[in-house]
Parts: sequence; structure tokens; C-alpha cells
Amino acid sequence: MRIHLFKQSMHRCRALAAILPVGIFICVTLLFGATACSNKGTSVNVLHSLTEGNLAGEPIVLSSDSVKSIETQPGGECLKLDLSNIGKRTPASEIYASYRFVPLETTGKSIVGQVEKILACDGCFCILDRQNANVVLFEEDGRYRCRLGEKGHGAGEHVDAWDIAYDRENNQLVLLDLSGRKLLRYDMHGKLQGVEPMYYLYSGLEFWKDHMICHTGNAHNGFSDILDRCQLVIADRAQMPVAKGFQVSEEARSQFTYATRLRNFLGETYFDDLLSDTIWSIRGTYKVPFAEVREKGKARFTHNERKHMTDRLYVERNEACLHAIAWHVTPRYVSLTVVDPSADRHKQISNLVYSRKSGDYRCCSHGRKPQRLGDHLAGSSIDGICGEDAFIRIVEPMQLVSCLKSEEIRNIMSEEERGLAESLSLDDNPILMIEKLYDF
Repeated sequence: MRIHLFKQSMHRCRALAAILPVGIFICVTLLFGATACSNKGTSVNVLHSLTEGNLAGEPIVLSSDSVKSIETQPGGECLKLDLSNIGKRTPASEIYASYRFVPLETTGKSIVGQVEKILACDGCFCILDRQNANVVLFEEDGRYRCRLGEKGHGAGEHVDAWDIAYDRENNQLVLLDLSGRKLLRYDMHGKLQGVEPMYYLYSGLEFWKDHMICHTGNAHNGFSDILDRCQLVIADRAQMPVAKGFQVSEEARSQFTYATRLRNFLGETYFDDLLSDTIWSIRGTYKVPFAEVREKGKARFTHNERKHMTDRLYVERNEACLHAIAWHVTPRYVSLTVVDPSADRHKQISNLVYSRKSGDYRCCSHGRKPQRLGDHLAGSSIDGICGEDAFIRIVEPMQLVSCLKSEEIRNIMSEEERGLAESLSLDDNPILMIEKLYDF
């Protein structure tokens, strides 16, 4: 990495050395060196591997002029998503055209404790179980395919499984071991392809073409003033940072825990700026406003509140107004999981679906008599996407088993659904419910 001011100083010094006495040369060298180091526009950081032992790679040298700010690039029309549309209730049977269940095979190696993240990629489902530090792959029909590595401190093992990302360019899964301070790359059948150390702290990872998008959040990268207090760092494939963005003040970081999200849906990477309720599309070193989330045109926080945010104020606002706690994007739809603090406790969470083609909203109704088992289960949150027009919900075995105890629900279950529920044990793995939406 070139450090321009330093090199310019050295070139000048060498030229002067040929014509000046040694004493004058030394003085000039010190003068130019001091000028270069004191230039306020340039700072230099040498980042060493955060991992000890055989993963300690070559250090990364950064300069403040090489890590640019993420630029805003005008894109298509920014969506205006209005949460107040949860008042327009629609039966689930008029939102989801069909659904199917995919029971995940339960074996000694495939046990899933809690689904933190689910990816539908390359003919399989990839399940991140952060609780048990496992990443498990299942075939499209739910049969166990493989598990990514083993938990431990040995070579090729991981201490935790904090995040998982699908690298489409290389058709690989990349496991982020935050405690172990390393990345582990696997092919789609669980074979380890490589291990790389981390050079700075980030808790989330996604890919956009040849760029790594690292979610640093409120991590204290105090060893690098170039990267610190930036929520996103964009790097190349070798983890060399090339851009940074979404900076927070030290005041806000010390008083507020940022709960922003970084997600990739079918090759597009999105980041939500939580305080401004805006979802951004991250395209390499650019950000494009994708959607503004509002309630009747009003933002949740004022400019002054965003500037001086605290955990307490954030909770107070959540208790006073509608807000989205999850979102999923496909090329045709946007799903928002919305909390309405003013509703009855069992009706506070709703799923709002927005059509990017028609601009129409549909929200599952509560309390209406379901016509299908899938309609009864549609009140749970959406956990992932499965193509352009299908969502994934995680259904626990207890939910299906309890359906057999309700005569009303049992009567609307198909023979196949009753057979599935009767075959389940409460210790079995979750079931995926794949719901295909109507074209609206």
C-alpha cells in the first residue's frame, strides 16, 4: 500500500543528499519526515492478525486515504414502506397460494437447537445454530447432508459459529468464528477449503461480488482509528479494507447498543440503519437507499433523538409506536415483521407483505377461522426466503403436535399433515414451512 507523503519525502531527501553536506542532509530529512508524520489528513495503521499461532498472516497496512467513505449512489426509486398498513387485514389463504412442510432429519450430527439464520442455496438449506456453535446443511427434502466442521480449538475447528455467509462467486459457505478470530471456508458438501485470520472485529459478514461486507456494529476497533466507530467496513477478498461507512459518535456508542442487521437475499446485500429506519442496498463501495420504513409518513426518531440516542430512549420509543423487528427481501416482495405496542398481547406481532410490482400491502388477519393448517401457522414470524416468491417459516415440533389436540385445527389438517404430526417427537429437529405467495 502506497503512503504518498512518506515516499515523496524520501525521494526529496535522496535528491538533496547528492548536493548537500551530510549535516544539512540529516536536518532536511528530519524536517520532511516530521512534516509527513504530522499531516492531519493521513493516518497509517498496521493491522496484525487477531489470531495466534499458525494462522498469523502478513500484517495489513492501511492509510486513511486508501479507505474511502461509502458513497451514496442514486438507484431506482426508494420504496416508501408504511407500517400503518397492518390495519388492512387479509386472510392468509388470500396471501399464500400454497405451502409445504420440510421436516429436517434428526441424527446425532444434525441436531439443531435454535435457528439463528437460514439460507436456501445450491439445492440445500443451510442452518446456523449459534447456540450450539453448529452449521448444518440439509437437502431440499430435509435429509441431512453434512455439518461444517467441529467445535474446538484445533486446526480446522471453530470455537463458535457466530455467522454464516454464502459466497456465490466461489460457491462456498464462509463461517465466522468470532471467538476464534478466524474465517473458515467450506464447499457445499462440508469439505474445508481454507482458514483465514481476522484482522479487525466484525460480527456479521456478507458478500457482494468481489467484496466482503463486514458488519462491525459498535465493536471497539481501537487499534485502528481509521476503522473505529464505523458500522460497516467494505473489504476485498483478502480482507483489505477499501471503504467504510455508517459512523456513530462515541457518545451514542457508549449509551446505545446498535441492533442493526446485515442480510443477503439472492445475491443482493442489504443493511438497515436502525435509527433512521432506512434499509440500504450495499453494492461494493456504494450504498443505494432501498426502502424507508415509516408510520403514516413519520420517522420513529427526530434528528436530535438520533444524535443523542440512549438505550432507554430507544425502548421508550418502541413501547410507543409501530416498528419493524425483522425484514426479508425478494425481487418481488418485501416482508416486514411489525410490532404494534397498542394491540392486545397475542396480536402485537404481524407480518406485513409488500408487493414491489403493484405497491399493494397484505397483512395476515388474526382471529378468523383458518381454512388450512398453513393459515393457522402463518402468525409466526418469517425466517428466510426460498426464491422470488416464497418465504420460509420455522415450525417447532410442539406446534404441530399441539394441533392434534385441537379438534377445530385437526379437522382442517390433511391426512399427510396428521401423519407428520403423529410421527414427531418433541426432541426432533424443527420443520420448515415453505409458503408460496400469490402474484399480487
